[in-house]
Amino acid sequence: ARRMARASFFLTKTDEDSIRRRQRKNLAVLIALVLVDVSANARLYFGREKRLGELPREISRWTSAATFKDGVGDLLALVFFRVVLYASAGALAVTLGKQRNKGPPPPAKRPRRRRRRGRDLAPGDDDDADADDDADAVDAPLLGADADDADDADDDADATTTPTTLSVGDAPNDASTFDPNDFAPSEEDQRHNQRAVFRRNVVVELTFLLCIAMQAYVAVKTVTFYYAPRKTLQTVLLMSLSIACVNAQSVYLRAYVAACTVRTGVLRKDFHAHELQFHDRVVGHVCDMCGLRLVAGSKGLRFGGFRCKTCDFDCCMRCFCRKDRNTAEGGIRGDKGTKADQERTPAEYLWRVLGLAKLEWQLLACAIGLTLVTSVAALFVPHFQGAAIDAAIASDKEKFHRRAALLLASSMGVALFSACKGACFSLVGRRLAFKVRTGLLKNILSQDIAYFDSVNTGDLLSRLSYDCTNLTSPCNTVMSLAAQNIVVITGGLTMCFYVCWRLAMVSFAVVMPITYLIKRYARWSQTLNREISAMLGLASNVANEALGNVRTVRATSSEDVEFARYEEHARAALVAGVKDAFGGAGTVALTNLLELGTSVLILWLGGGMTME
Repeated sequence: ARRMARASFFLTKTDEDSIRRRQRKNLAVLIALVLVDVSANARLYFGREKRLGELPREISRWTSAATFKDGVGDLLALVFFRVVLYASAGALAVTLGKQRNKGPPPPAKRPRRRRRRGRDLAPGDDDDADADDDADAVDAPLLGADADDADDADDDADATTTPTTLSVGDAPNDASTFDPNDFAPSEEDQRHNQRAVFRRNVVVELTFLLCIAMQAYVAVKTVTFYYAPRKTLQTVLLMSLSIACVNAQSVYLRAYVAACTVRTGVLRKDFHAHELQFHDRVVGHVCDMCGLRLVAGSKGLRFGGFRCKTCDFDCCMRCFCRKDRNTAEGGIRGDKGTKADQERTPAEYLWRVLGLAKLEWQLLACAIGLTLVTSVAALFVPHFQGAAIDAAIASDKEKFHRRAALLLASSMGVALFSACKGACFSLVGRRLAFKVRTGLLKNILSQDIAYFDSVNTGDLLSRLSYDCTNLTSPCNTVMSLAAQNIVVITGGLTMCFYVCWRLAMVSFAVVMPITYLIKRYARWSQTLNREISAMLGLASNVANEALGNVRTVRATSSEDVEFARYEEHARAALVAGVKDAFGGAGTVALTNLLELGTSVLILWLGGGMTME
């Protein structure tokens, strides 16, 4: 399909059935994680031969060092606190974050024939009565002043109806009669939705911070805990399971709240297979119907557009209101008419990308193998370096020279295999780009003539250049980084637990929070960078128009107008860049705080263990 290259795994369906399925799935997983967490902590508590009646007395003394190092009642109390926290925070976030959906337009009322009151019509007077009725209907005003009470009641009922999701039956039959106000949220609804999203995010983020504090408490407890004989491994595994459950619970609580507060869209199956959501400002996108760039520098109903969160379909307001997709520009068309787009899942997109990788499976396998070898060799570099330093401190020359030789060999291996890995991935990317470009041009040239009547030449050239590059770029970056990071994370945690599993528990507790912060900033920064690119593109268009028609600009004395247009777009890019800078600084500050705080905590606890 035409939009296949723009598919993303972050796109989700917004129809009611999909939303209900996500709600049930996230809630079921969250309840299962809570049950696993309760079972693990209950096993810890009752496994130390304690009774439930001793829990209040142990919790009352949880601040003492003896209770912190030997008791597990505080862990069981934290589990019940988390259950109450998830229930209350989830209900509060769903209540405060509920967004308003645009309700369907009021149904058209059927015309009623007037009846004469006070007299009955004879059978022979039917024609005269019909003629009189027709005359009265012509002379009557369009909006009758003598509406019935039943009609007024119906209007009141329609005005107080709870907004629901639009369906294809709610849309007018004539595409030229669509009113944007019937399908797009009002400005008041948009402001309400923005405030609701902000309130929801505040509640969810505070819950996330409390989860970080609780899992850090459990991690510190594992370092100073007095383990019972022959139960050390079991206790460590149960505490690790509790930390992992807290991380997963915060993730699925967020997903459940997001599913309960998602904003549904407009469903027009004659126009698009999925629901479309209105956005008053669309940045960095073009209309898939007419190919025009959506206005990114303005906000409001007339500048907005509809977007599909399932397949990344974009449509401007003009095309949505006035065009029938079967006869509009931009569709996939052949000699027999318009071709329908097939709906594809993210899994199908993944298999198609992997099918492209099969074309160069020899080089790709060699590159992944070299990546694994490079990552494994890089893991041993700090180990040999520390061993060499220890040998130097101990004045053991033979051991020092042996460790230094191993360090040199591992460093040379990392450098050599890294170069080979880069060459292999570069060759894979170049060869795939060549095959994709040539195959795409061959398929384009084999299309019917009607296909070229419905697409822009610039779009086809963009597919052959920019889109092909983006399609094959994951072979150079994503696969390499994925294989390398898997080995580094797995091997690093294994070596940390091998050297000192107590201190490794503290490091393990901060991996998920740091990953979450970086992920959130990456998505937000992606939006800002897309806005910066769109604004700079608009500024370049303004400059190109002004410089290309400089004689007209001088003749009309519109230099100030052109400069103001250019400055408006450049300033918008500057504002987005400033936001990105402050957001990046805040993310770096939080991640460094977690990393450095963890390092200080590990040094403090490790030093205390050494001195003891």
